[in-house]
Order: sequence, then structure tokens, then C-alpha cells
Amino acid sequence: MDRLFKWVLLCATVGALTLCSMSVFAAVERKRFDLSVSIPTVDFHVLPVNPQVLTHEQVLEWDVRRNDLRPLVADFDVKNSAGAISAYLDSAPTMSNGSATFSLNVRFNGVDLLVQRNNIRTVVTEPAARIGARVPLEIQPVRPANGYEAGTYYGNVRMIFDAVAPR
Repeated sequence: MDRLFKWVLLCATVGALTLCSMSVFAAVERKRFDLSVSIPTVDFHVLPVNPQVLTHEQVLEWDVRRNDLRPLVADFDVKNSAGAISAYLDSAPTMSNGSATFSLNVRFNGVDLLVQRNNIRTVVTEPAARIGARVPLEIQPVRPANGYEAGTYYGNVRMIFDAVAPR
């Protein structure tokens, strides 16, 4: 009986220690992330879906297999409760490495944008702008006749959007 008592006592002790040690191995993970939101005006806005398009430098990707640059594509949410939306480029969009340059073609909602206000183009029609739409911006590098020269290039695209009054 003494032996049985020792066996039961040993099993109870091991069991209790096992249960206590299990709580030591329980893992707890806590996650925290920040949120923000920018709610646009009801009347007129042209905003990128991903705000980093405007706040961070965008990188044109090099396609090794084609030996060419890939276009940059980004979606924008647009609205003009009073009419259409028009756009133009403030200056010629180019990329330069200091000695070599190449041009960029800019399309907004499938419409080629041109330089200067006298070349303003309607990029969102009045019916689409009134209800709001999500439209693409595409920036396509123009391959130079002799191909791209190696180097690190920088440039910018400056677009101007106007709310067009109804007719």
C-alpha cells in the first residue's frame, strides 16, 4: 500500500507540474496598427486610390527579358458634382540621368495629356464625373531611338485637373 501511495503521489505531482508548465508555454500575440482616412469633398476631387503615389517616389521597373521599362499604372478616384473633369500637363514629363533623357507619355482615363493649358483635354465626362469614378493613370516611358543609356534617372509628372462647369 505504501508503494501504491507513493505511485499515486508521484503521478499527482507530475500531473500538477505538467499543468502548471503548460501555462508557461502559452503564447500571447498582440498586434497594433495605425489607421487614417482622408474623406474627400463632395463637390470635386481627383485622388489616388493609394496615397503613396503622390507622397513617395515611384519607381519605373526595368523588365530584363524585354530590355525595356514597364509603365507605371495607378488608379484614381474622381468626382465633380457640377460637371466634367479636364486635365493637362504643367511641363513636359521627362526622365534624366544628367547626360541622357527620355520622355514619358501620360494617359489619364485613356486620354493622352498634353503640355500647357491651351491643350486641356476632358478626361472624365460629365455623367461619369457627377456620380464619381475610379480611373487609371498610366505613365509610359518612351524608348529612345538608340535604347536606354545605363544610369539612375529622375523626373516628375505635374498634372493639373480642372472642374469643368456644366454647359
